[in-house]
Amino acid sequence: MTKNRYVFKTATNSDPIDISWNAAQEWCNFVLFRPIRLPDGLIELSNKIRPESPDEESSHRSEFSDGSRPLSIKQFLYDWVPPAYEHLCLWRNAEISTIENILIPNANLIGNNYFWFGLNYRRKPAATINMLRMQIEITTLHGTFDDQEIMQIVSSMVSINGKVKDMILDTSFTELMFYARHQIPTSDVLTSYFKHTRSKTFRCYPHDAAFLEIVLLGHWLMHTSIKDYRLDSVFFFGQDPQNIQEVEYYFESSIEPRSCIRFLVTHKDTEYSIQYPPKLGDQACHSALHHAWSKTNKNGCHSLVFQRKNETINCIVKPAPWTTAYWAVELAQNALIQSEMIEWAMTALQQTKLNEEIVVKMPWSSVVRIRG
Repeated sequence: MTKNRYVFKTATNSDPIDISWNAAQEWCNFVLFRPIRLPDGLIELSNKIRPESPDEESSHRSEFSDGSRPLSIKQFLYDWVPPAYEHLCLWRNAEISTIENILIPNANLIGNNYFWFGLNYRRKPAATINMLRMQIEITTLHGTFDDQEIMQIVSSMVSINGKVKDMILDTSFTELMFYARHQIPTSDVLTSYFKHTRSKTFRCYPHDAAFLEIVLLGHWLMHTSIKDYRLDSVFFFGQDPQNIQEVEYYFESSIEPRSCIRFLVTHKDTEYSIQYPPKLGDQACHSALHHAWSKTNKNGCHSLVFQRKNETINCIVKPAPWTTAYWAVELAQNALIQSEMIEWAMTALQQTKLNEEIVVKMPWSSVVRIRG
């Protein structure tokens, strides 16, 4: 049976539109959520959609107030780079905040996702959560809300349309991405705790992994098995399709819908290579050797940089209850071991000219399958 393809509305410009919640979902390339239990006295003031246009991505913004304390909720698909540290709106703004005087974001678990509290880059109280591929940002515009009030808002958020939600989650990340419809320069913001940005001369060429027939860099990841995760999409970056400089492999969890692992792969020792040994950026974090993670959440966001033969790889893990530091290190080690086993198996397959499936069982009980 053919799946229904999710289609959303776009516009020629991105001027905000006053709109109802139900109608707003039709303009979103992400699952739209609405809070249904608000702190006492808090009422909705406005509800606007900024539609996708050739110049801007779709986003939704609502505002609430109790008469003296206004706050805003912004929702959008986070698809232009890996969501570094998982809390983009709480990044330290080096122009106004030193590492010493910034409030390090604090994580609170909601279901299998982490909700982060801190100060945004304008030093206003803010909170954010990344789930189902999208980002929710809550900003206190005036006055103060305690953490429990903000937690109440987020914990009560429900999707606008359950059927549409299922259709969106059944759609590959590639098909939802802005890059899939518009050729614009890639973002040059940091991709993880380690220093690595993509050149703004690059374009992104996204592919649904289910239909990808060519692999240019990091070919071993196409055949790598990660327990409870599957490869959803592959993103190629370069000045043009014949000059690819980086490939990103995007795996999604089968436990928590759209929790993810990303492998960023570059050739070694080129102009656009991931640095090795890696150098930390300017955000506060824990680090050990080539591994960095949050100071307030032992489960991530993790970044692990390693090399194999001609490639440098940055493995980025979205935090979940099971993604401990030990788990993340083992993940990177196993991916590296699997790559060596796969290459051996491919060589054996070519030598014997067998057109059959080879199964290589690993000691950590995952299985790698390679088809001839």
